[in-house]
Amino acid sequence: ASARRIHPAASHRYGLRGRVARFAAAGAGMPTLHVGLVGYGLVGQELVGQMCAAAPKLEKEIGVRIEIAAVSRSRTMALLPAGTASFTEWPESQEEAADLKKLGQHVVDLAAASGGRALIVDNTASDAPAELYEAWLLAGADVATPNKRAGSGPMPRYEKIMEASRKSGARFLYEATVGAGLPVVGPLQALLRAGDEVDTVEGIFSGTLSYIFNTWKPGVKFSEVVKEAKDKGFTEPDPRDDLGGTDVQRKVTILAREIGLKIEL
Repeated sequence: ASARRIHPAASHRYGLRGRVARFAAAGAGMPTLHVGLVGYGLVGQELVGQMCAAAPKLEKEIGVRIEIAAVSRSRTMALLPAGTASFTEWPESQEEAADLKKLGQHVVDLAAASGGRALIVDNTASDAPAELYEAWLLAGADVATPNKRAGSGPMPRYEKIMEASRKSGARFLYEATVGAGLPVVGPLQALLRAGDEVDTVEGIFSGTLSYIFNTWKPGVKFSEVVKEAKDKGFTEPDPRDDLGGTDVQRKVTILAREIGLKIEL
């Protein structure tokens, strides 16, 4: 079991090195990953910081340059020029009304011009970006997200997204939708590819509720514990999704679809 769990990560890592090597052999120099970020709240800002910190190491060890191509907030966005390797503060001079279709096209165009690759990261918990995953994938952009809306939303949309990924070869990456930082989706996919059948999936599907009920003690207001969990970034943007069970329902739906069940919330 351990070997099967390790295998997907190893394959992806060496596959990336192989693509970089082929890129260099073609005389194109170092490939660039052009990243568009949808959502610049708590998660988005932390991700930008991690990307900027990791960029020199990735460039040195893997041979891939990371550039931030676009960043959007709820109402505004900034489309950045090629060569933007860091992002420390919101560029007021480049701010314009948010248009996610335009953002996606900008990222894809930069990747096409450089011969690199486009990646759009959806950091939101909204349906609006999920409606565009299919188009982004068909345009050749990889899509990575912790947003559960696509994986647990309407089945027809989910199937179109998966088909767009298969058709274009662009990757739909959603490991972070279940299990937070723990690998759950990847190992499950590896087991299925190996021919295993899944009988039961068990786990603690809400770290938020686990934290709340382990923290809540006599004399402490429930609302205060929820606020503390939200302030620490443990809850969904709307804590009612956790408290009402919606977040757990979405995670279970994502895993159920992963093993071939066609279910709706």
